[in-house]
Amino acid sequence: RELLQQQINPHFRYNTLDNICSIAEMDEKQTLIDLVMNLSTFYRQGLSNGSNRVTIQRELEITRAYLQIMKVRYYNRFDYTIDCPEDLLRFECIKFLLQPIVENSIYHGIKEMKGFGWIQITVRAEPGQIVFTIRDNGIGLDPGAGTIDQASSAGHFGIRNINQRIQLYYGKSYGLQLANHPDGGCLATVTIGRKEVV
Repeated sequence: RELLQQQINPHFRYNTLDNICSIAEMDEKQTLIDLVMNLSTFYRQGLSNGSNRVTIQRELEITRAYLQIMKVRYYNRFDYTIDCPEDLLRFECIKFLLQPIVENSIYHGIKEMKGFGWIQITVRAEPGQIVFTIRDNGIGLDPGAGTIDQASSAGHFGIRNINQRIQLYYGKSYGLQLANHPDGGCLATVTIGRKEVV
């Protein structure tokens, strides 16, 4: 529960409740049902068993629920894709590995752009490790915000925290890297050790 409190921007909770009220007033029943179900999935999966570790499948479910909620908040502003081979879904990762990163993609990249945004999440296996890439087509990182500490001090929520958690659990050779993509937008690369759930 402490992890959830630390990781989730409190504005997310308040804004989502505001969205629920607005959608109820508009009598958009199916949208309201979908939003509440995604919110339920997000918190239920996030609080499950009180463990800091989940399967990649569970982590992607949490991330998908979060993105669906944000798509309601930022209606017609962005879309997303998640690509993960089925044989990687059973492997372990720390909980809320991806949510702070996609939150940054939305708040610091897509929200500030004029056109339609997208976020691509890809999971792939490498020898002894698993690599997540999160790419968006937003405005990119400010000059000088290409390191974890610089991005964190520039207001990018949870970035330093997620990198510390990765290194604490998997070791100093793993972690999070941020960069501007040559074709625009931001590219976050998360590397973790490959641990199968027993």
